[in-house]
Amino acid sequence: MSRERPPEPILLAGFSVRMLAELAVRAGYDVRALDYFGDRDLQALCPSRSLLRDYGGAYSARTLADAASDIPAPSVAYTSSFEN
Repeated sequence: MSRERPPEPILLAGFSVRMLAELAVRAGYDVRALDYFGDRDLQALCPSRSLLRDYGGAYSARTLADAASDIPAPSVAYTSSFEN
């Protein structure tokens, strides 16, 4: 059975999304990432932004949600710790 991947990008948002981004990229998804750290290994996997580096903000669900509105992606998945 063949499963079609969505043609549009998926935004992964959370405190740290590197592991999920790696799995999604390996599975063939077009990934955009937003997390607090924005580590180099995440940057190497997919286009990404960091709350700390790119937005100069402290981590909060509100800050993350506001930053996510800057990233064009019709589908969003948030990770655990999003609410912290």
